[in-house]
Amino acid sequence: MYRPGVVPRTPVPAAGAHHSCPKPLWQELARHARRCAAAKKPRSWAALVDAVPWVHPRSFADAIRLSQSMALTTTTATTADFDGAELFQAAAGSLLLHSRDARDLFNLLFVGNGTFPLLFAQPRPAQPLVNTNPRRLVMLDGSYPGDGRPPGSAATADKDLLIDLCSTEVTAKRYLGPFTLAEATARFGPGIIVSSAFIVRRATAVSTKNRLVHNASGPGASSINAAIKDDCTVQLDHSRVFQQRLRTQLQRAGAHQLHLCVSDISKAYRRFGMRHSDVPMLGLRCDAARRRSVPFFDVKLLRERDVHAGELLVYFDTRLPFGASSSVSSCVRVTCFVRDFVRELLQSHRSGTGDV
Repeated sequence: MYRPGVVPRTPVPAAGAHHSCPKPLWQELARHARRCAAAKKPRSWAALVDAVPWVHPRSFADAIRLSQSMALTTTTATTADFDGAELFQAAAGSLLLHSRDARDLFNLLFVGNGTFPLLFAQPRPAQPLVNTNPRRLVMLDGSYPGDGRPPGSAATADKDLLIDLCSTEVTAKRYLGPFTLAEATARFGPGIIVSSAFIVRRATAVSTKNRLVHNASGPGASSINAAIKDDCTVQLDHSRVFQQRLRTQLQRAGAHQLHLCVSDISKAYRRFGMRHSDVPMLGLRCDAARRRSVPFFDVKLLRERDVHAGELLVYFDTRLPFGASSSVSSCVRVTCFVRDFVRELLQSHRSGTGDV
């Protein structure tokens, strides 16, 4: 079964420990963080969220760090990965921290031990559910899978490209595997879901010309998206208006420099970790076209392994998949938080009460 790590003991704050929670509340938070880390039922996330102890917004960062310390290790985090504790620490003292959206974000990150739940609201299946990849793996942006193979694209080359894209994620320690189906079920248990994959090609893209899609909308019981229960309403505002106002503000005399980083959305997903108990449902299918050597990662060791022609390979994603509906809302929760925090900074700057 899926046991990638050991849950650490509940930390008891030492005298004079630097955190903003009273000792009884800190111990209650530690117990619940350990409970969240040990939870193996994907649908338990909602009950775990409801049971998160109420903490003052000034304690959000400390509480997330505590929850992170309980996490079961599925990959090696990098300095480029999203850190919820740092986000709340940066917003310390802001009015935004007292909003409902900030608390909702805090609760999700606490339950995920610093990562996001998949928001899957059904039991894991009793046996492996394995989807089939489309016959034509590469599609042009704006078309549908199977509409037609791009010029110069061949089936063998497309399968190699899919494995190459997966190998990039393995080398970055964001994918686990590749495993055979037997290896995957032995490691994660029989209740795994293996989604289909395809590639969207955008020749004019600046960075990601070949985008790997983790198709979480499979048929029947294998559809992850059909089982996701998410109460977040994704609303896109007039971002160009906001950016123009920000540029105007920064051009004012005496304004401090503020750097905004805009990245490809699929790359942004790769910075957000996925709750460890949801990883077994994030299998991705690849079919080897020929014998070759590929990178392999099993949490502890990154090495090479040989795969054979016709072999069904399974990778497991440990980040927000590009193709799962909850990836959108999880990412938007963070980006809206950053947007609203910047707006608050701009407003305080205009009123002379703060700096940007």
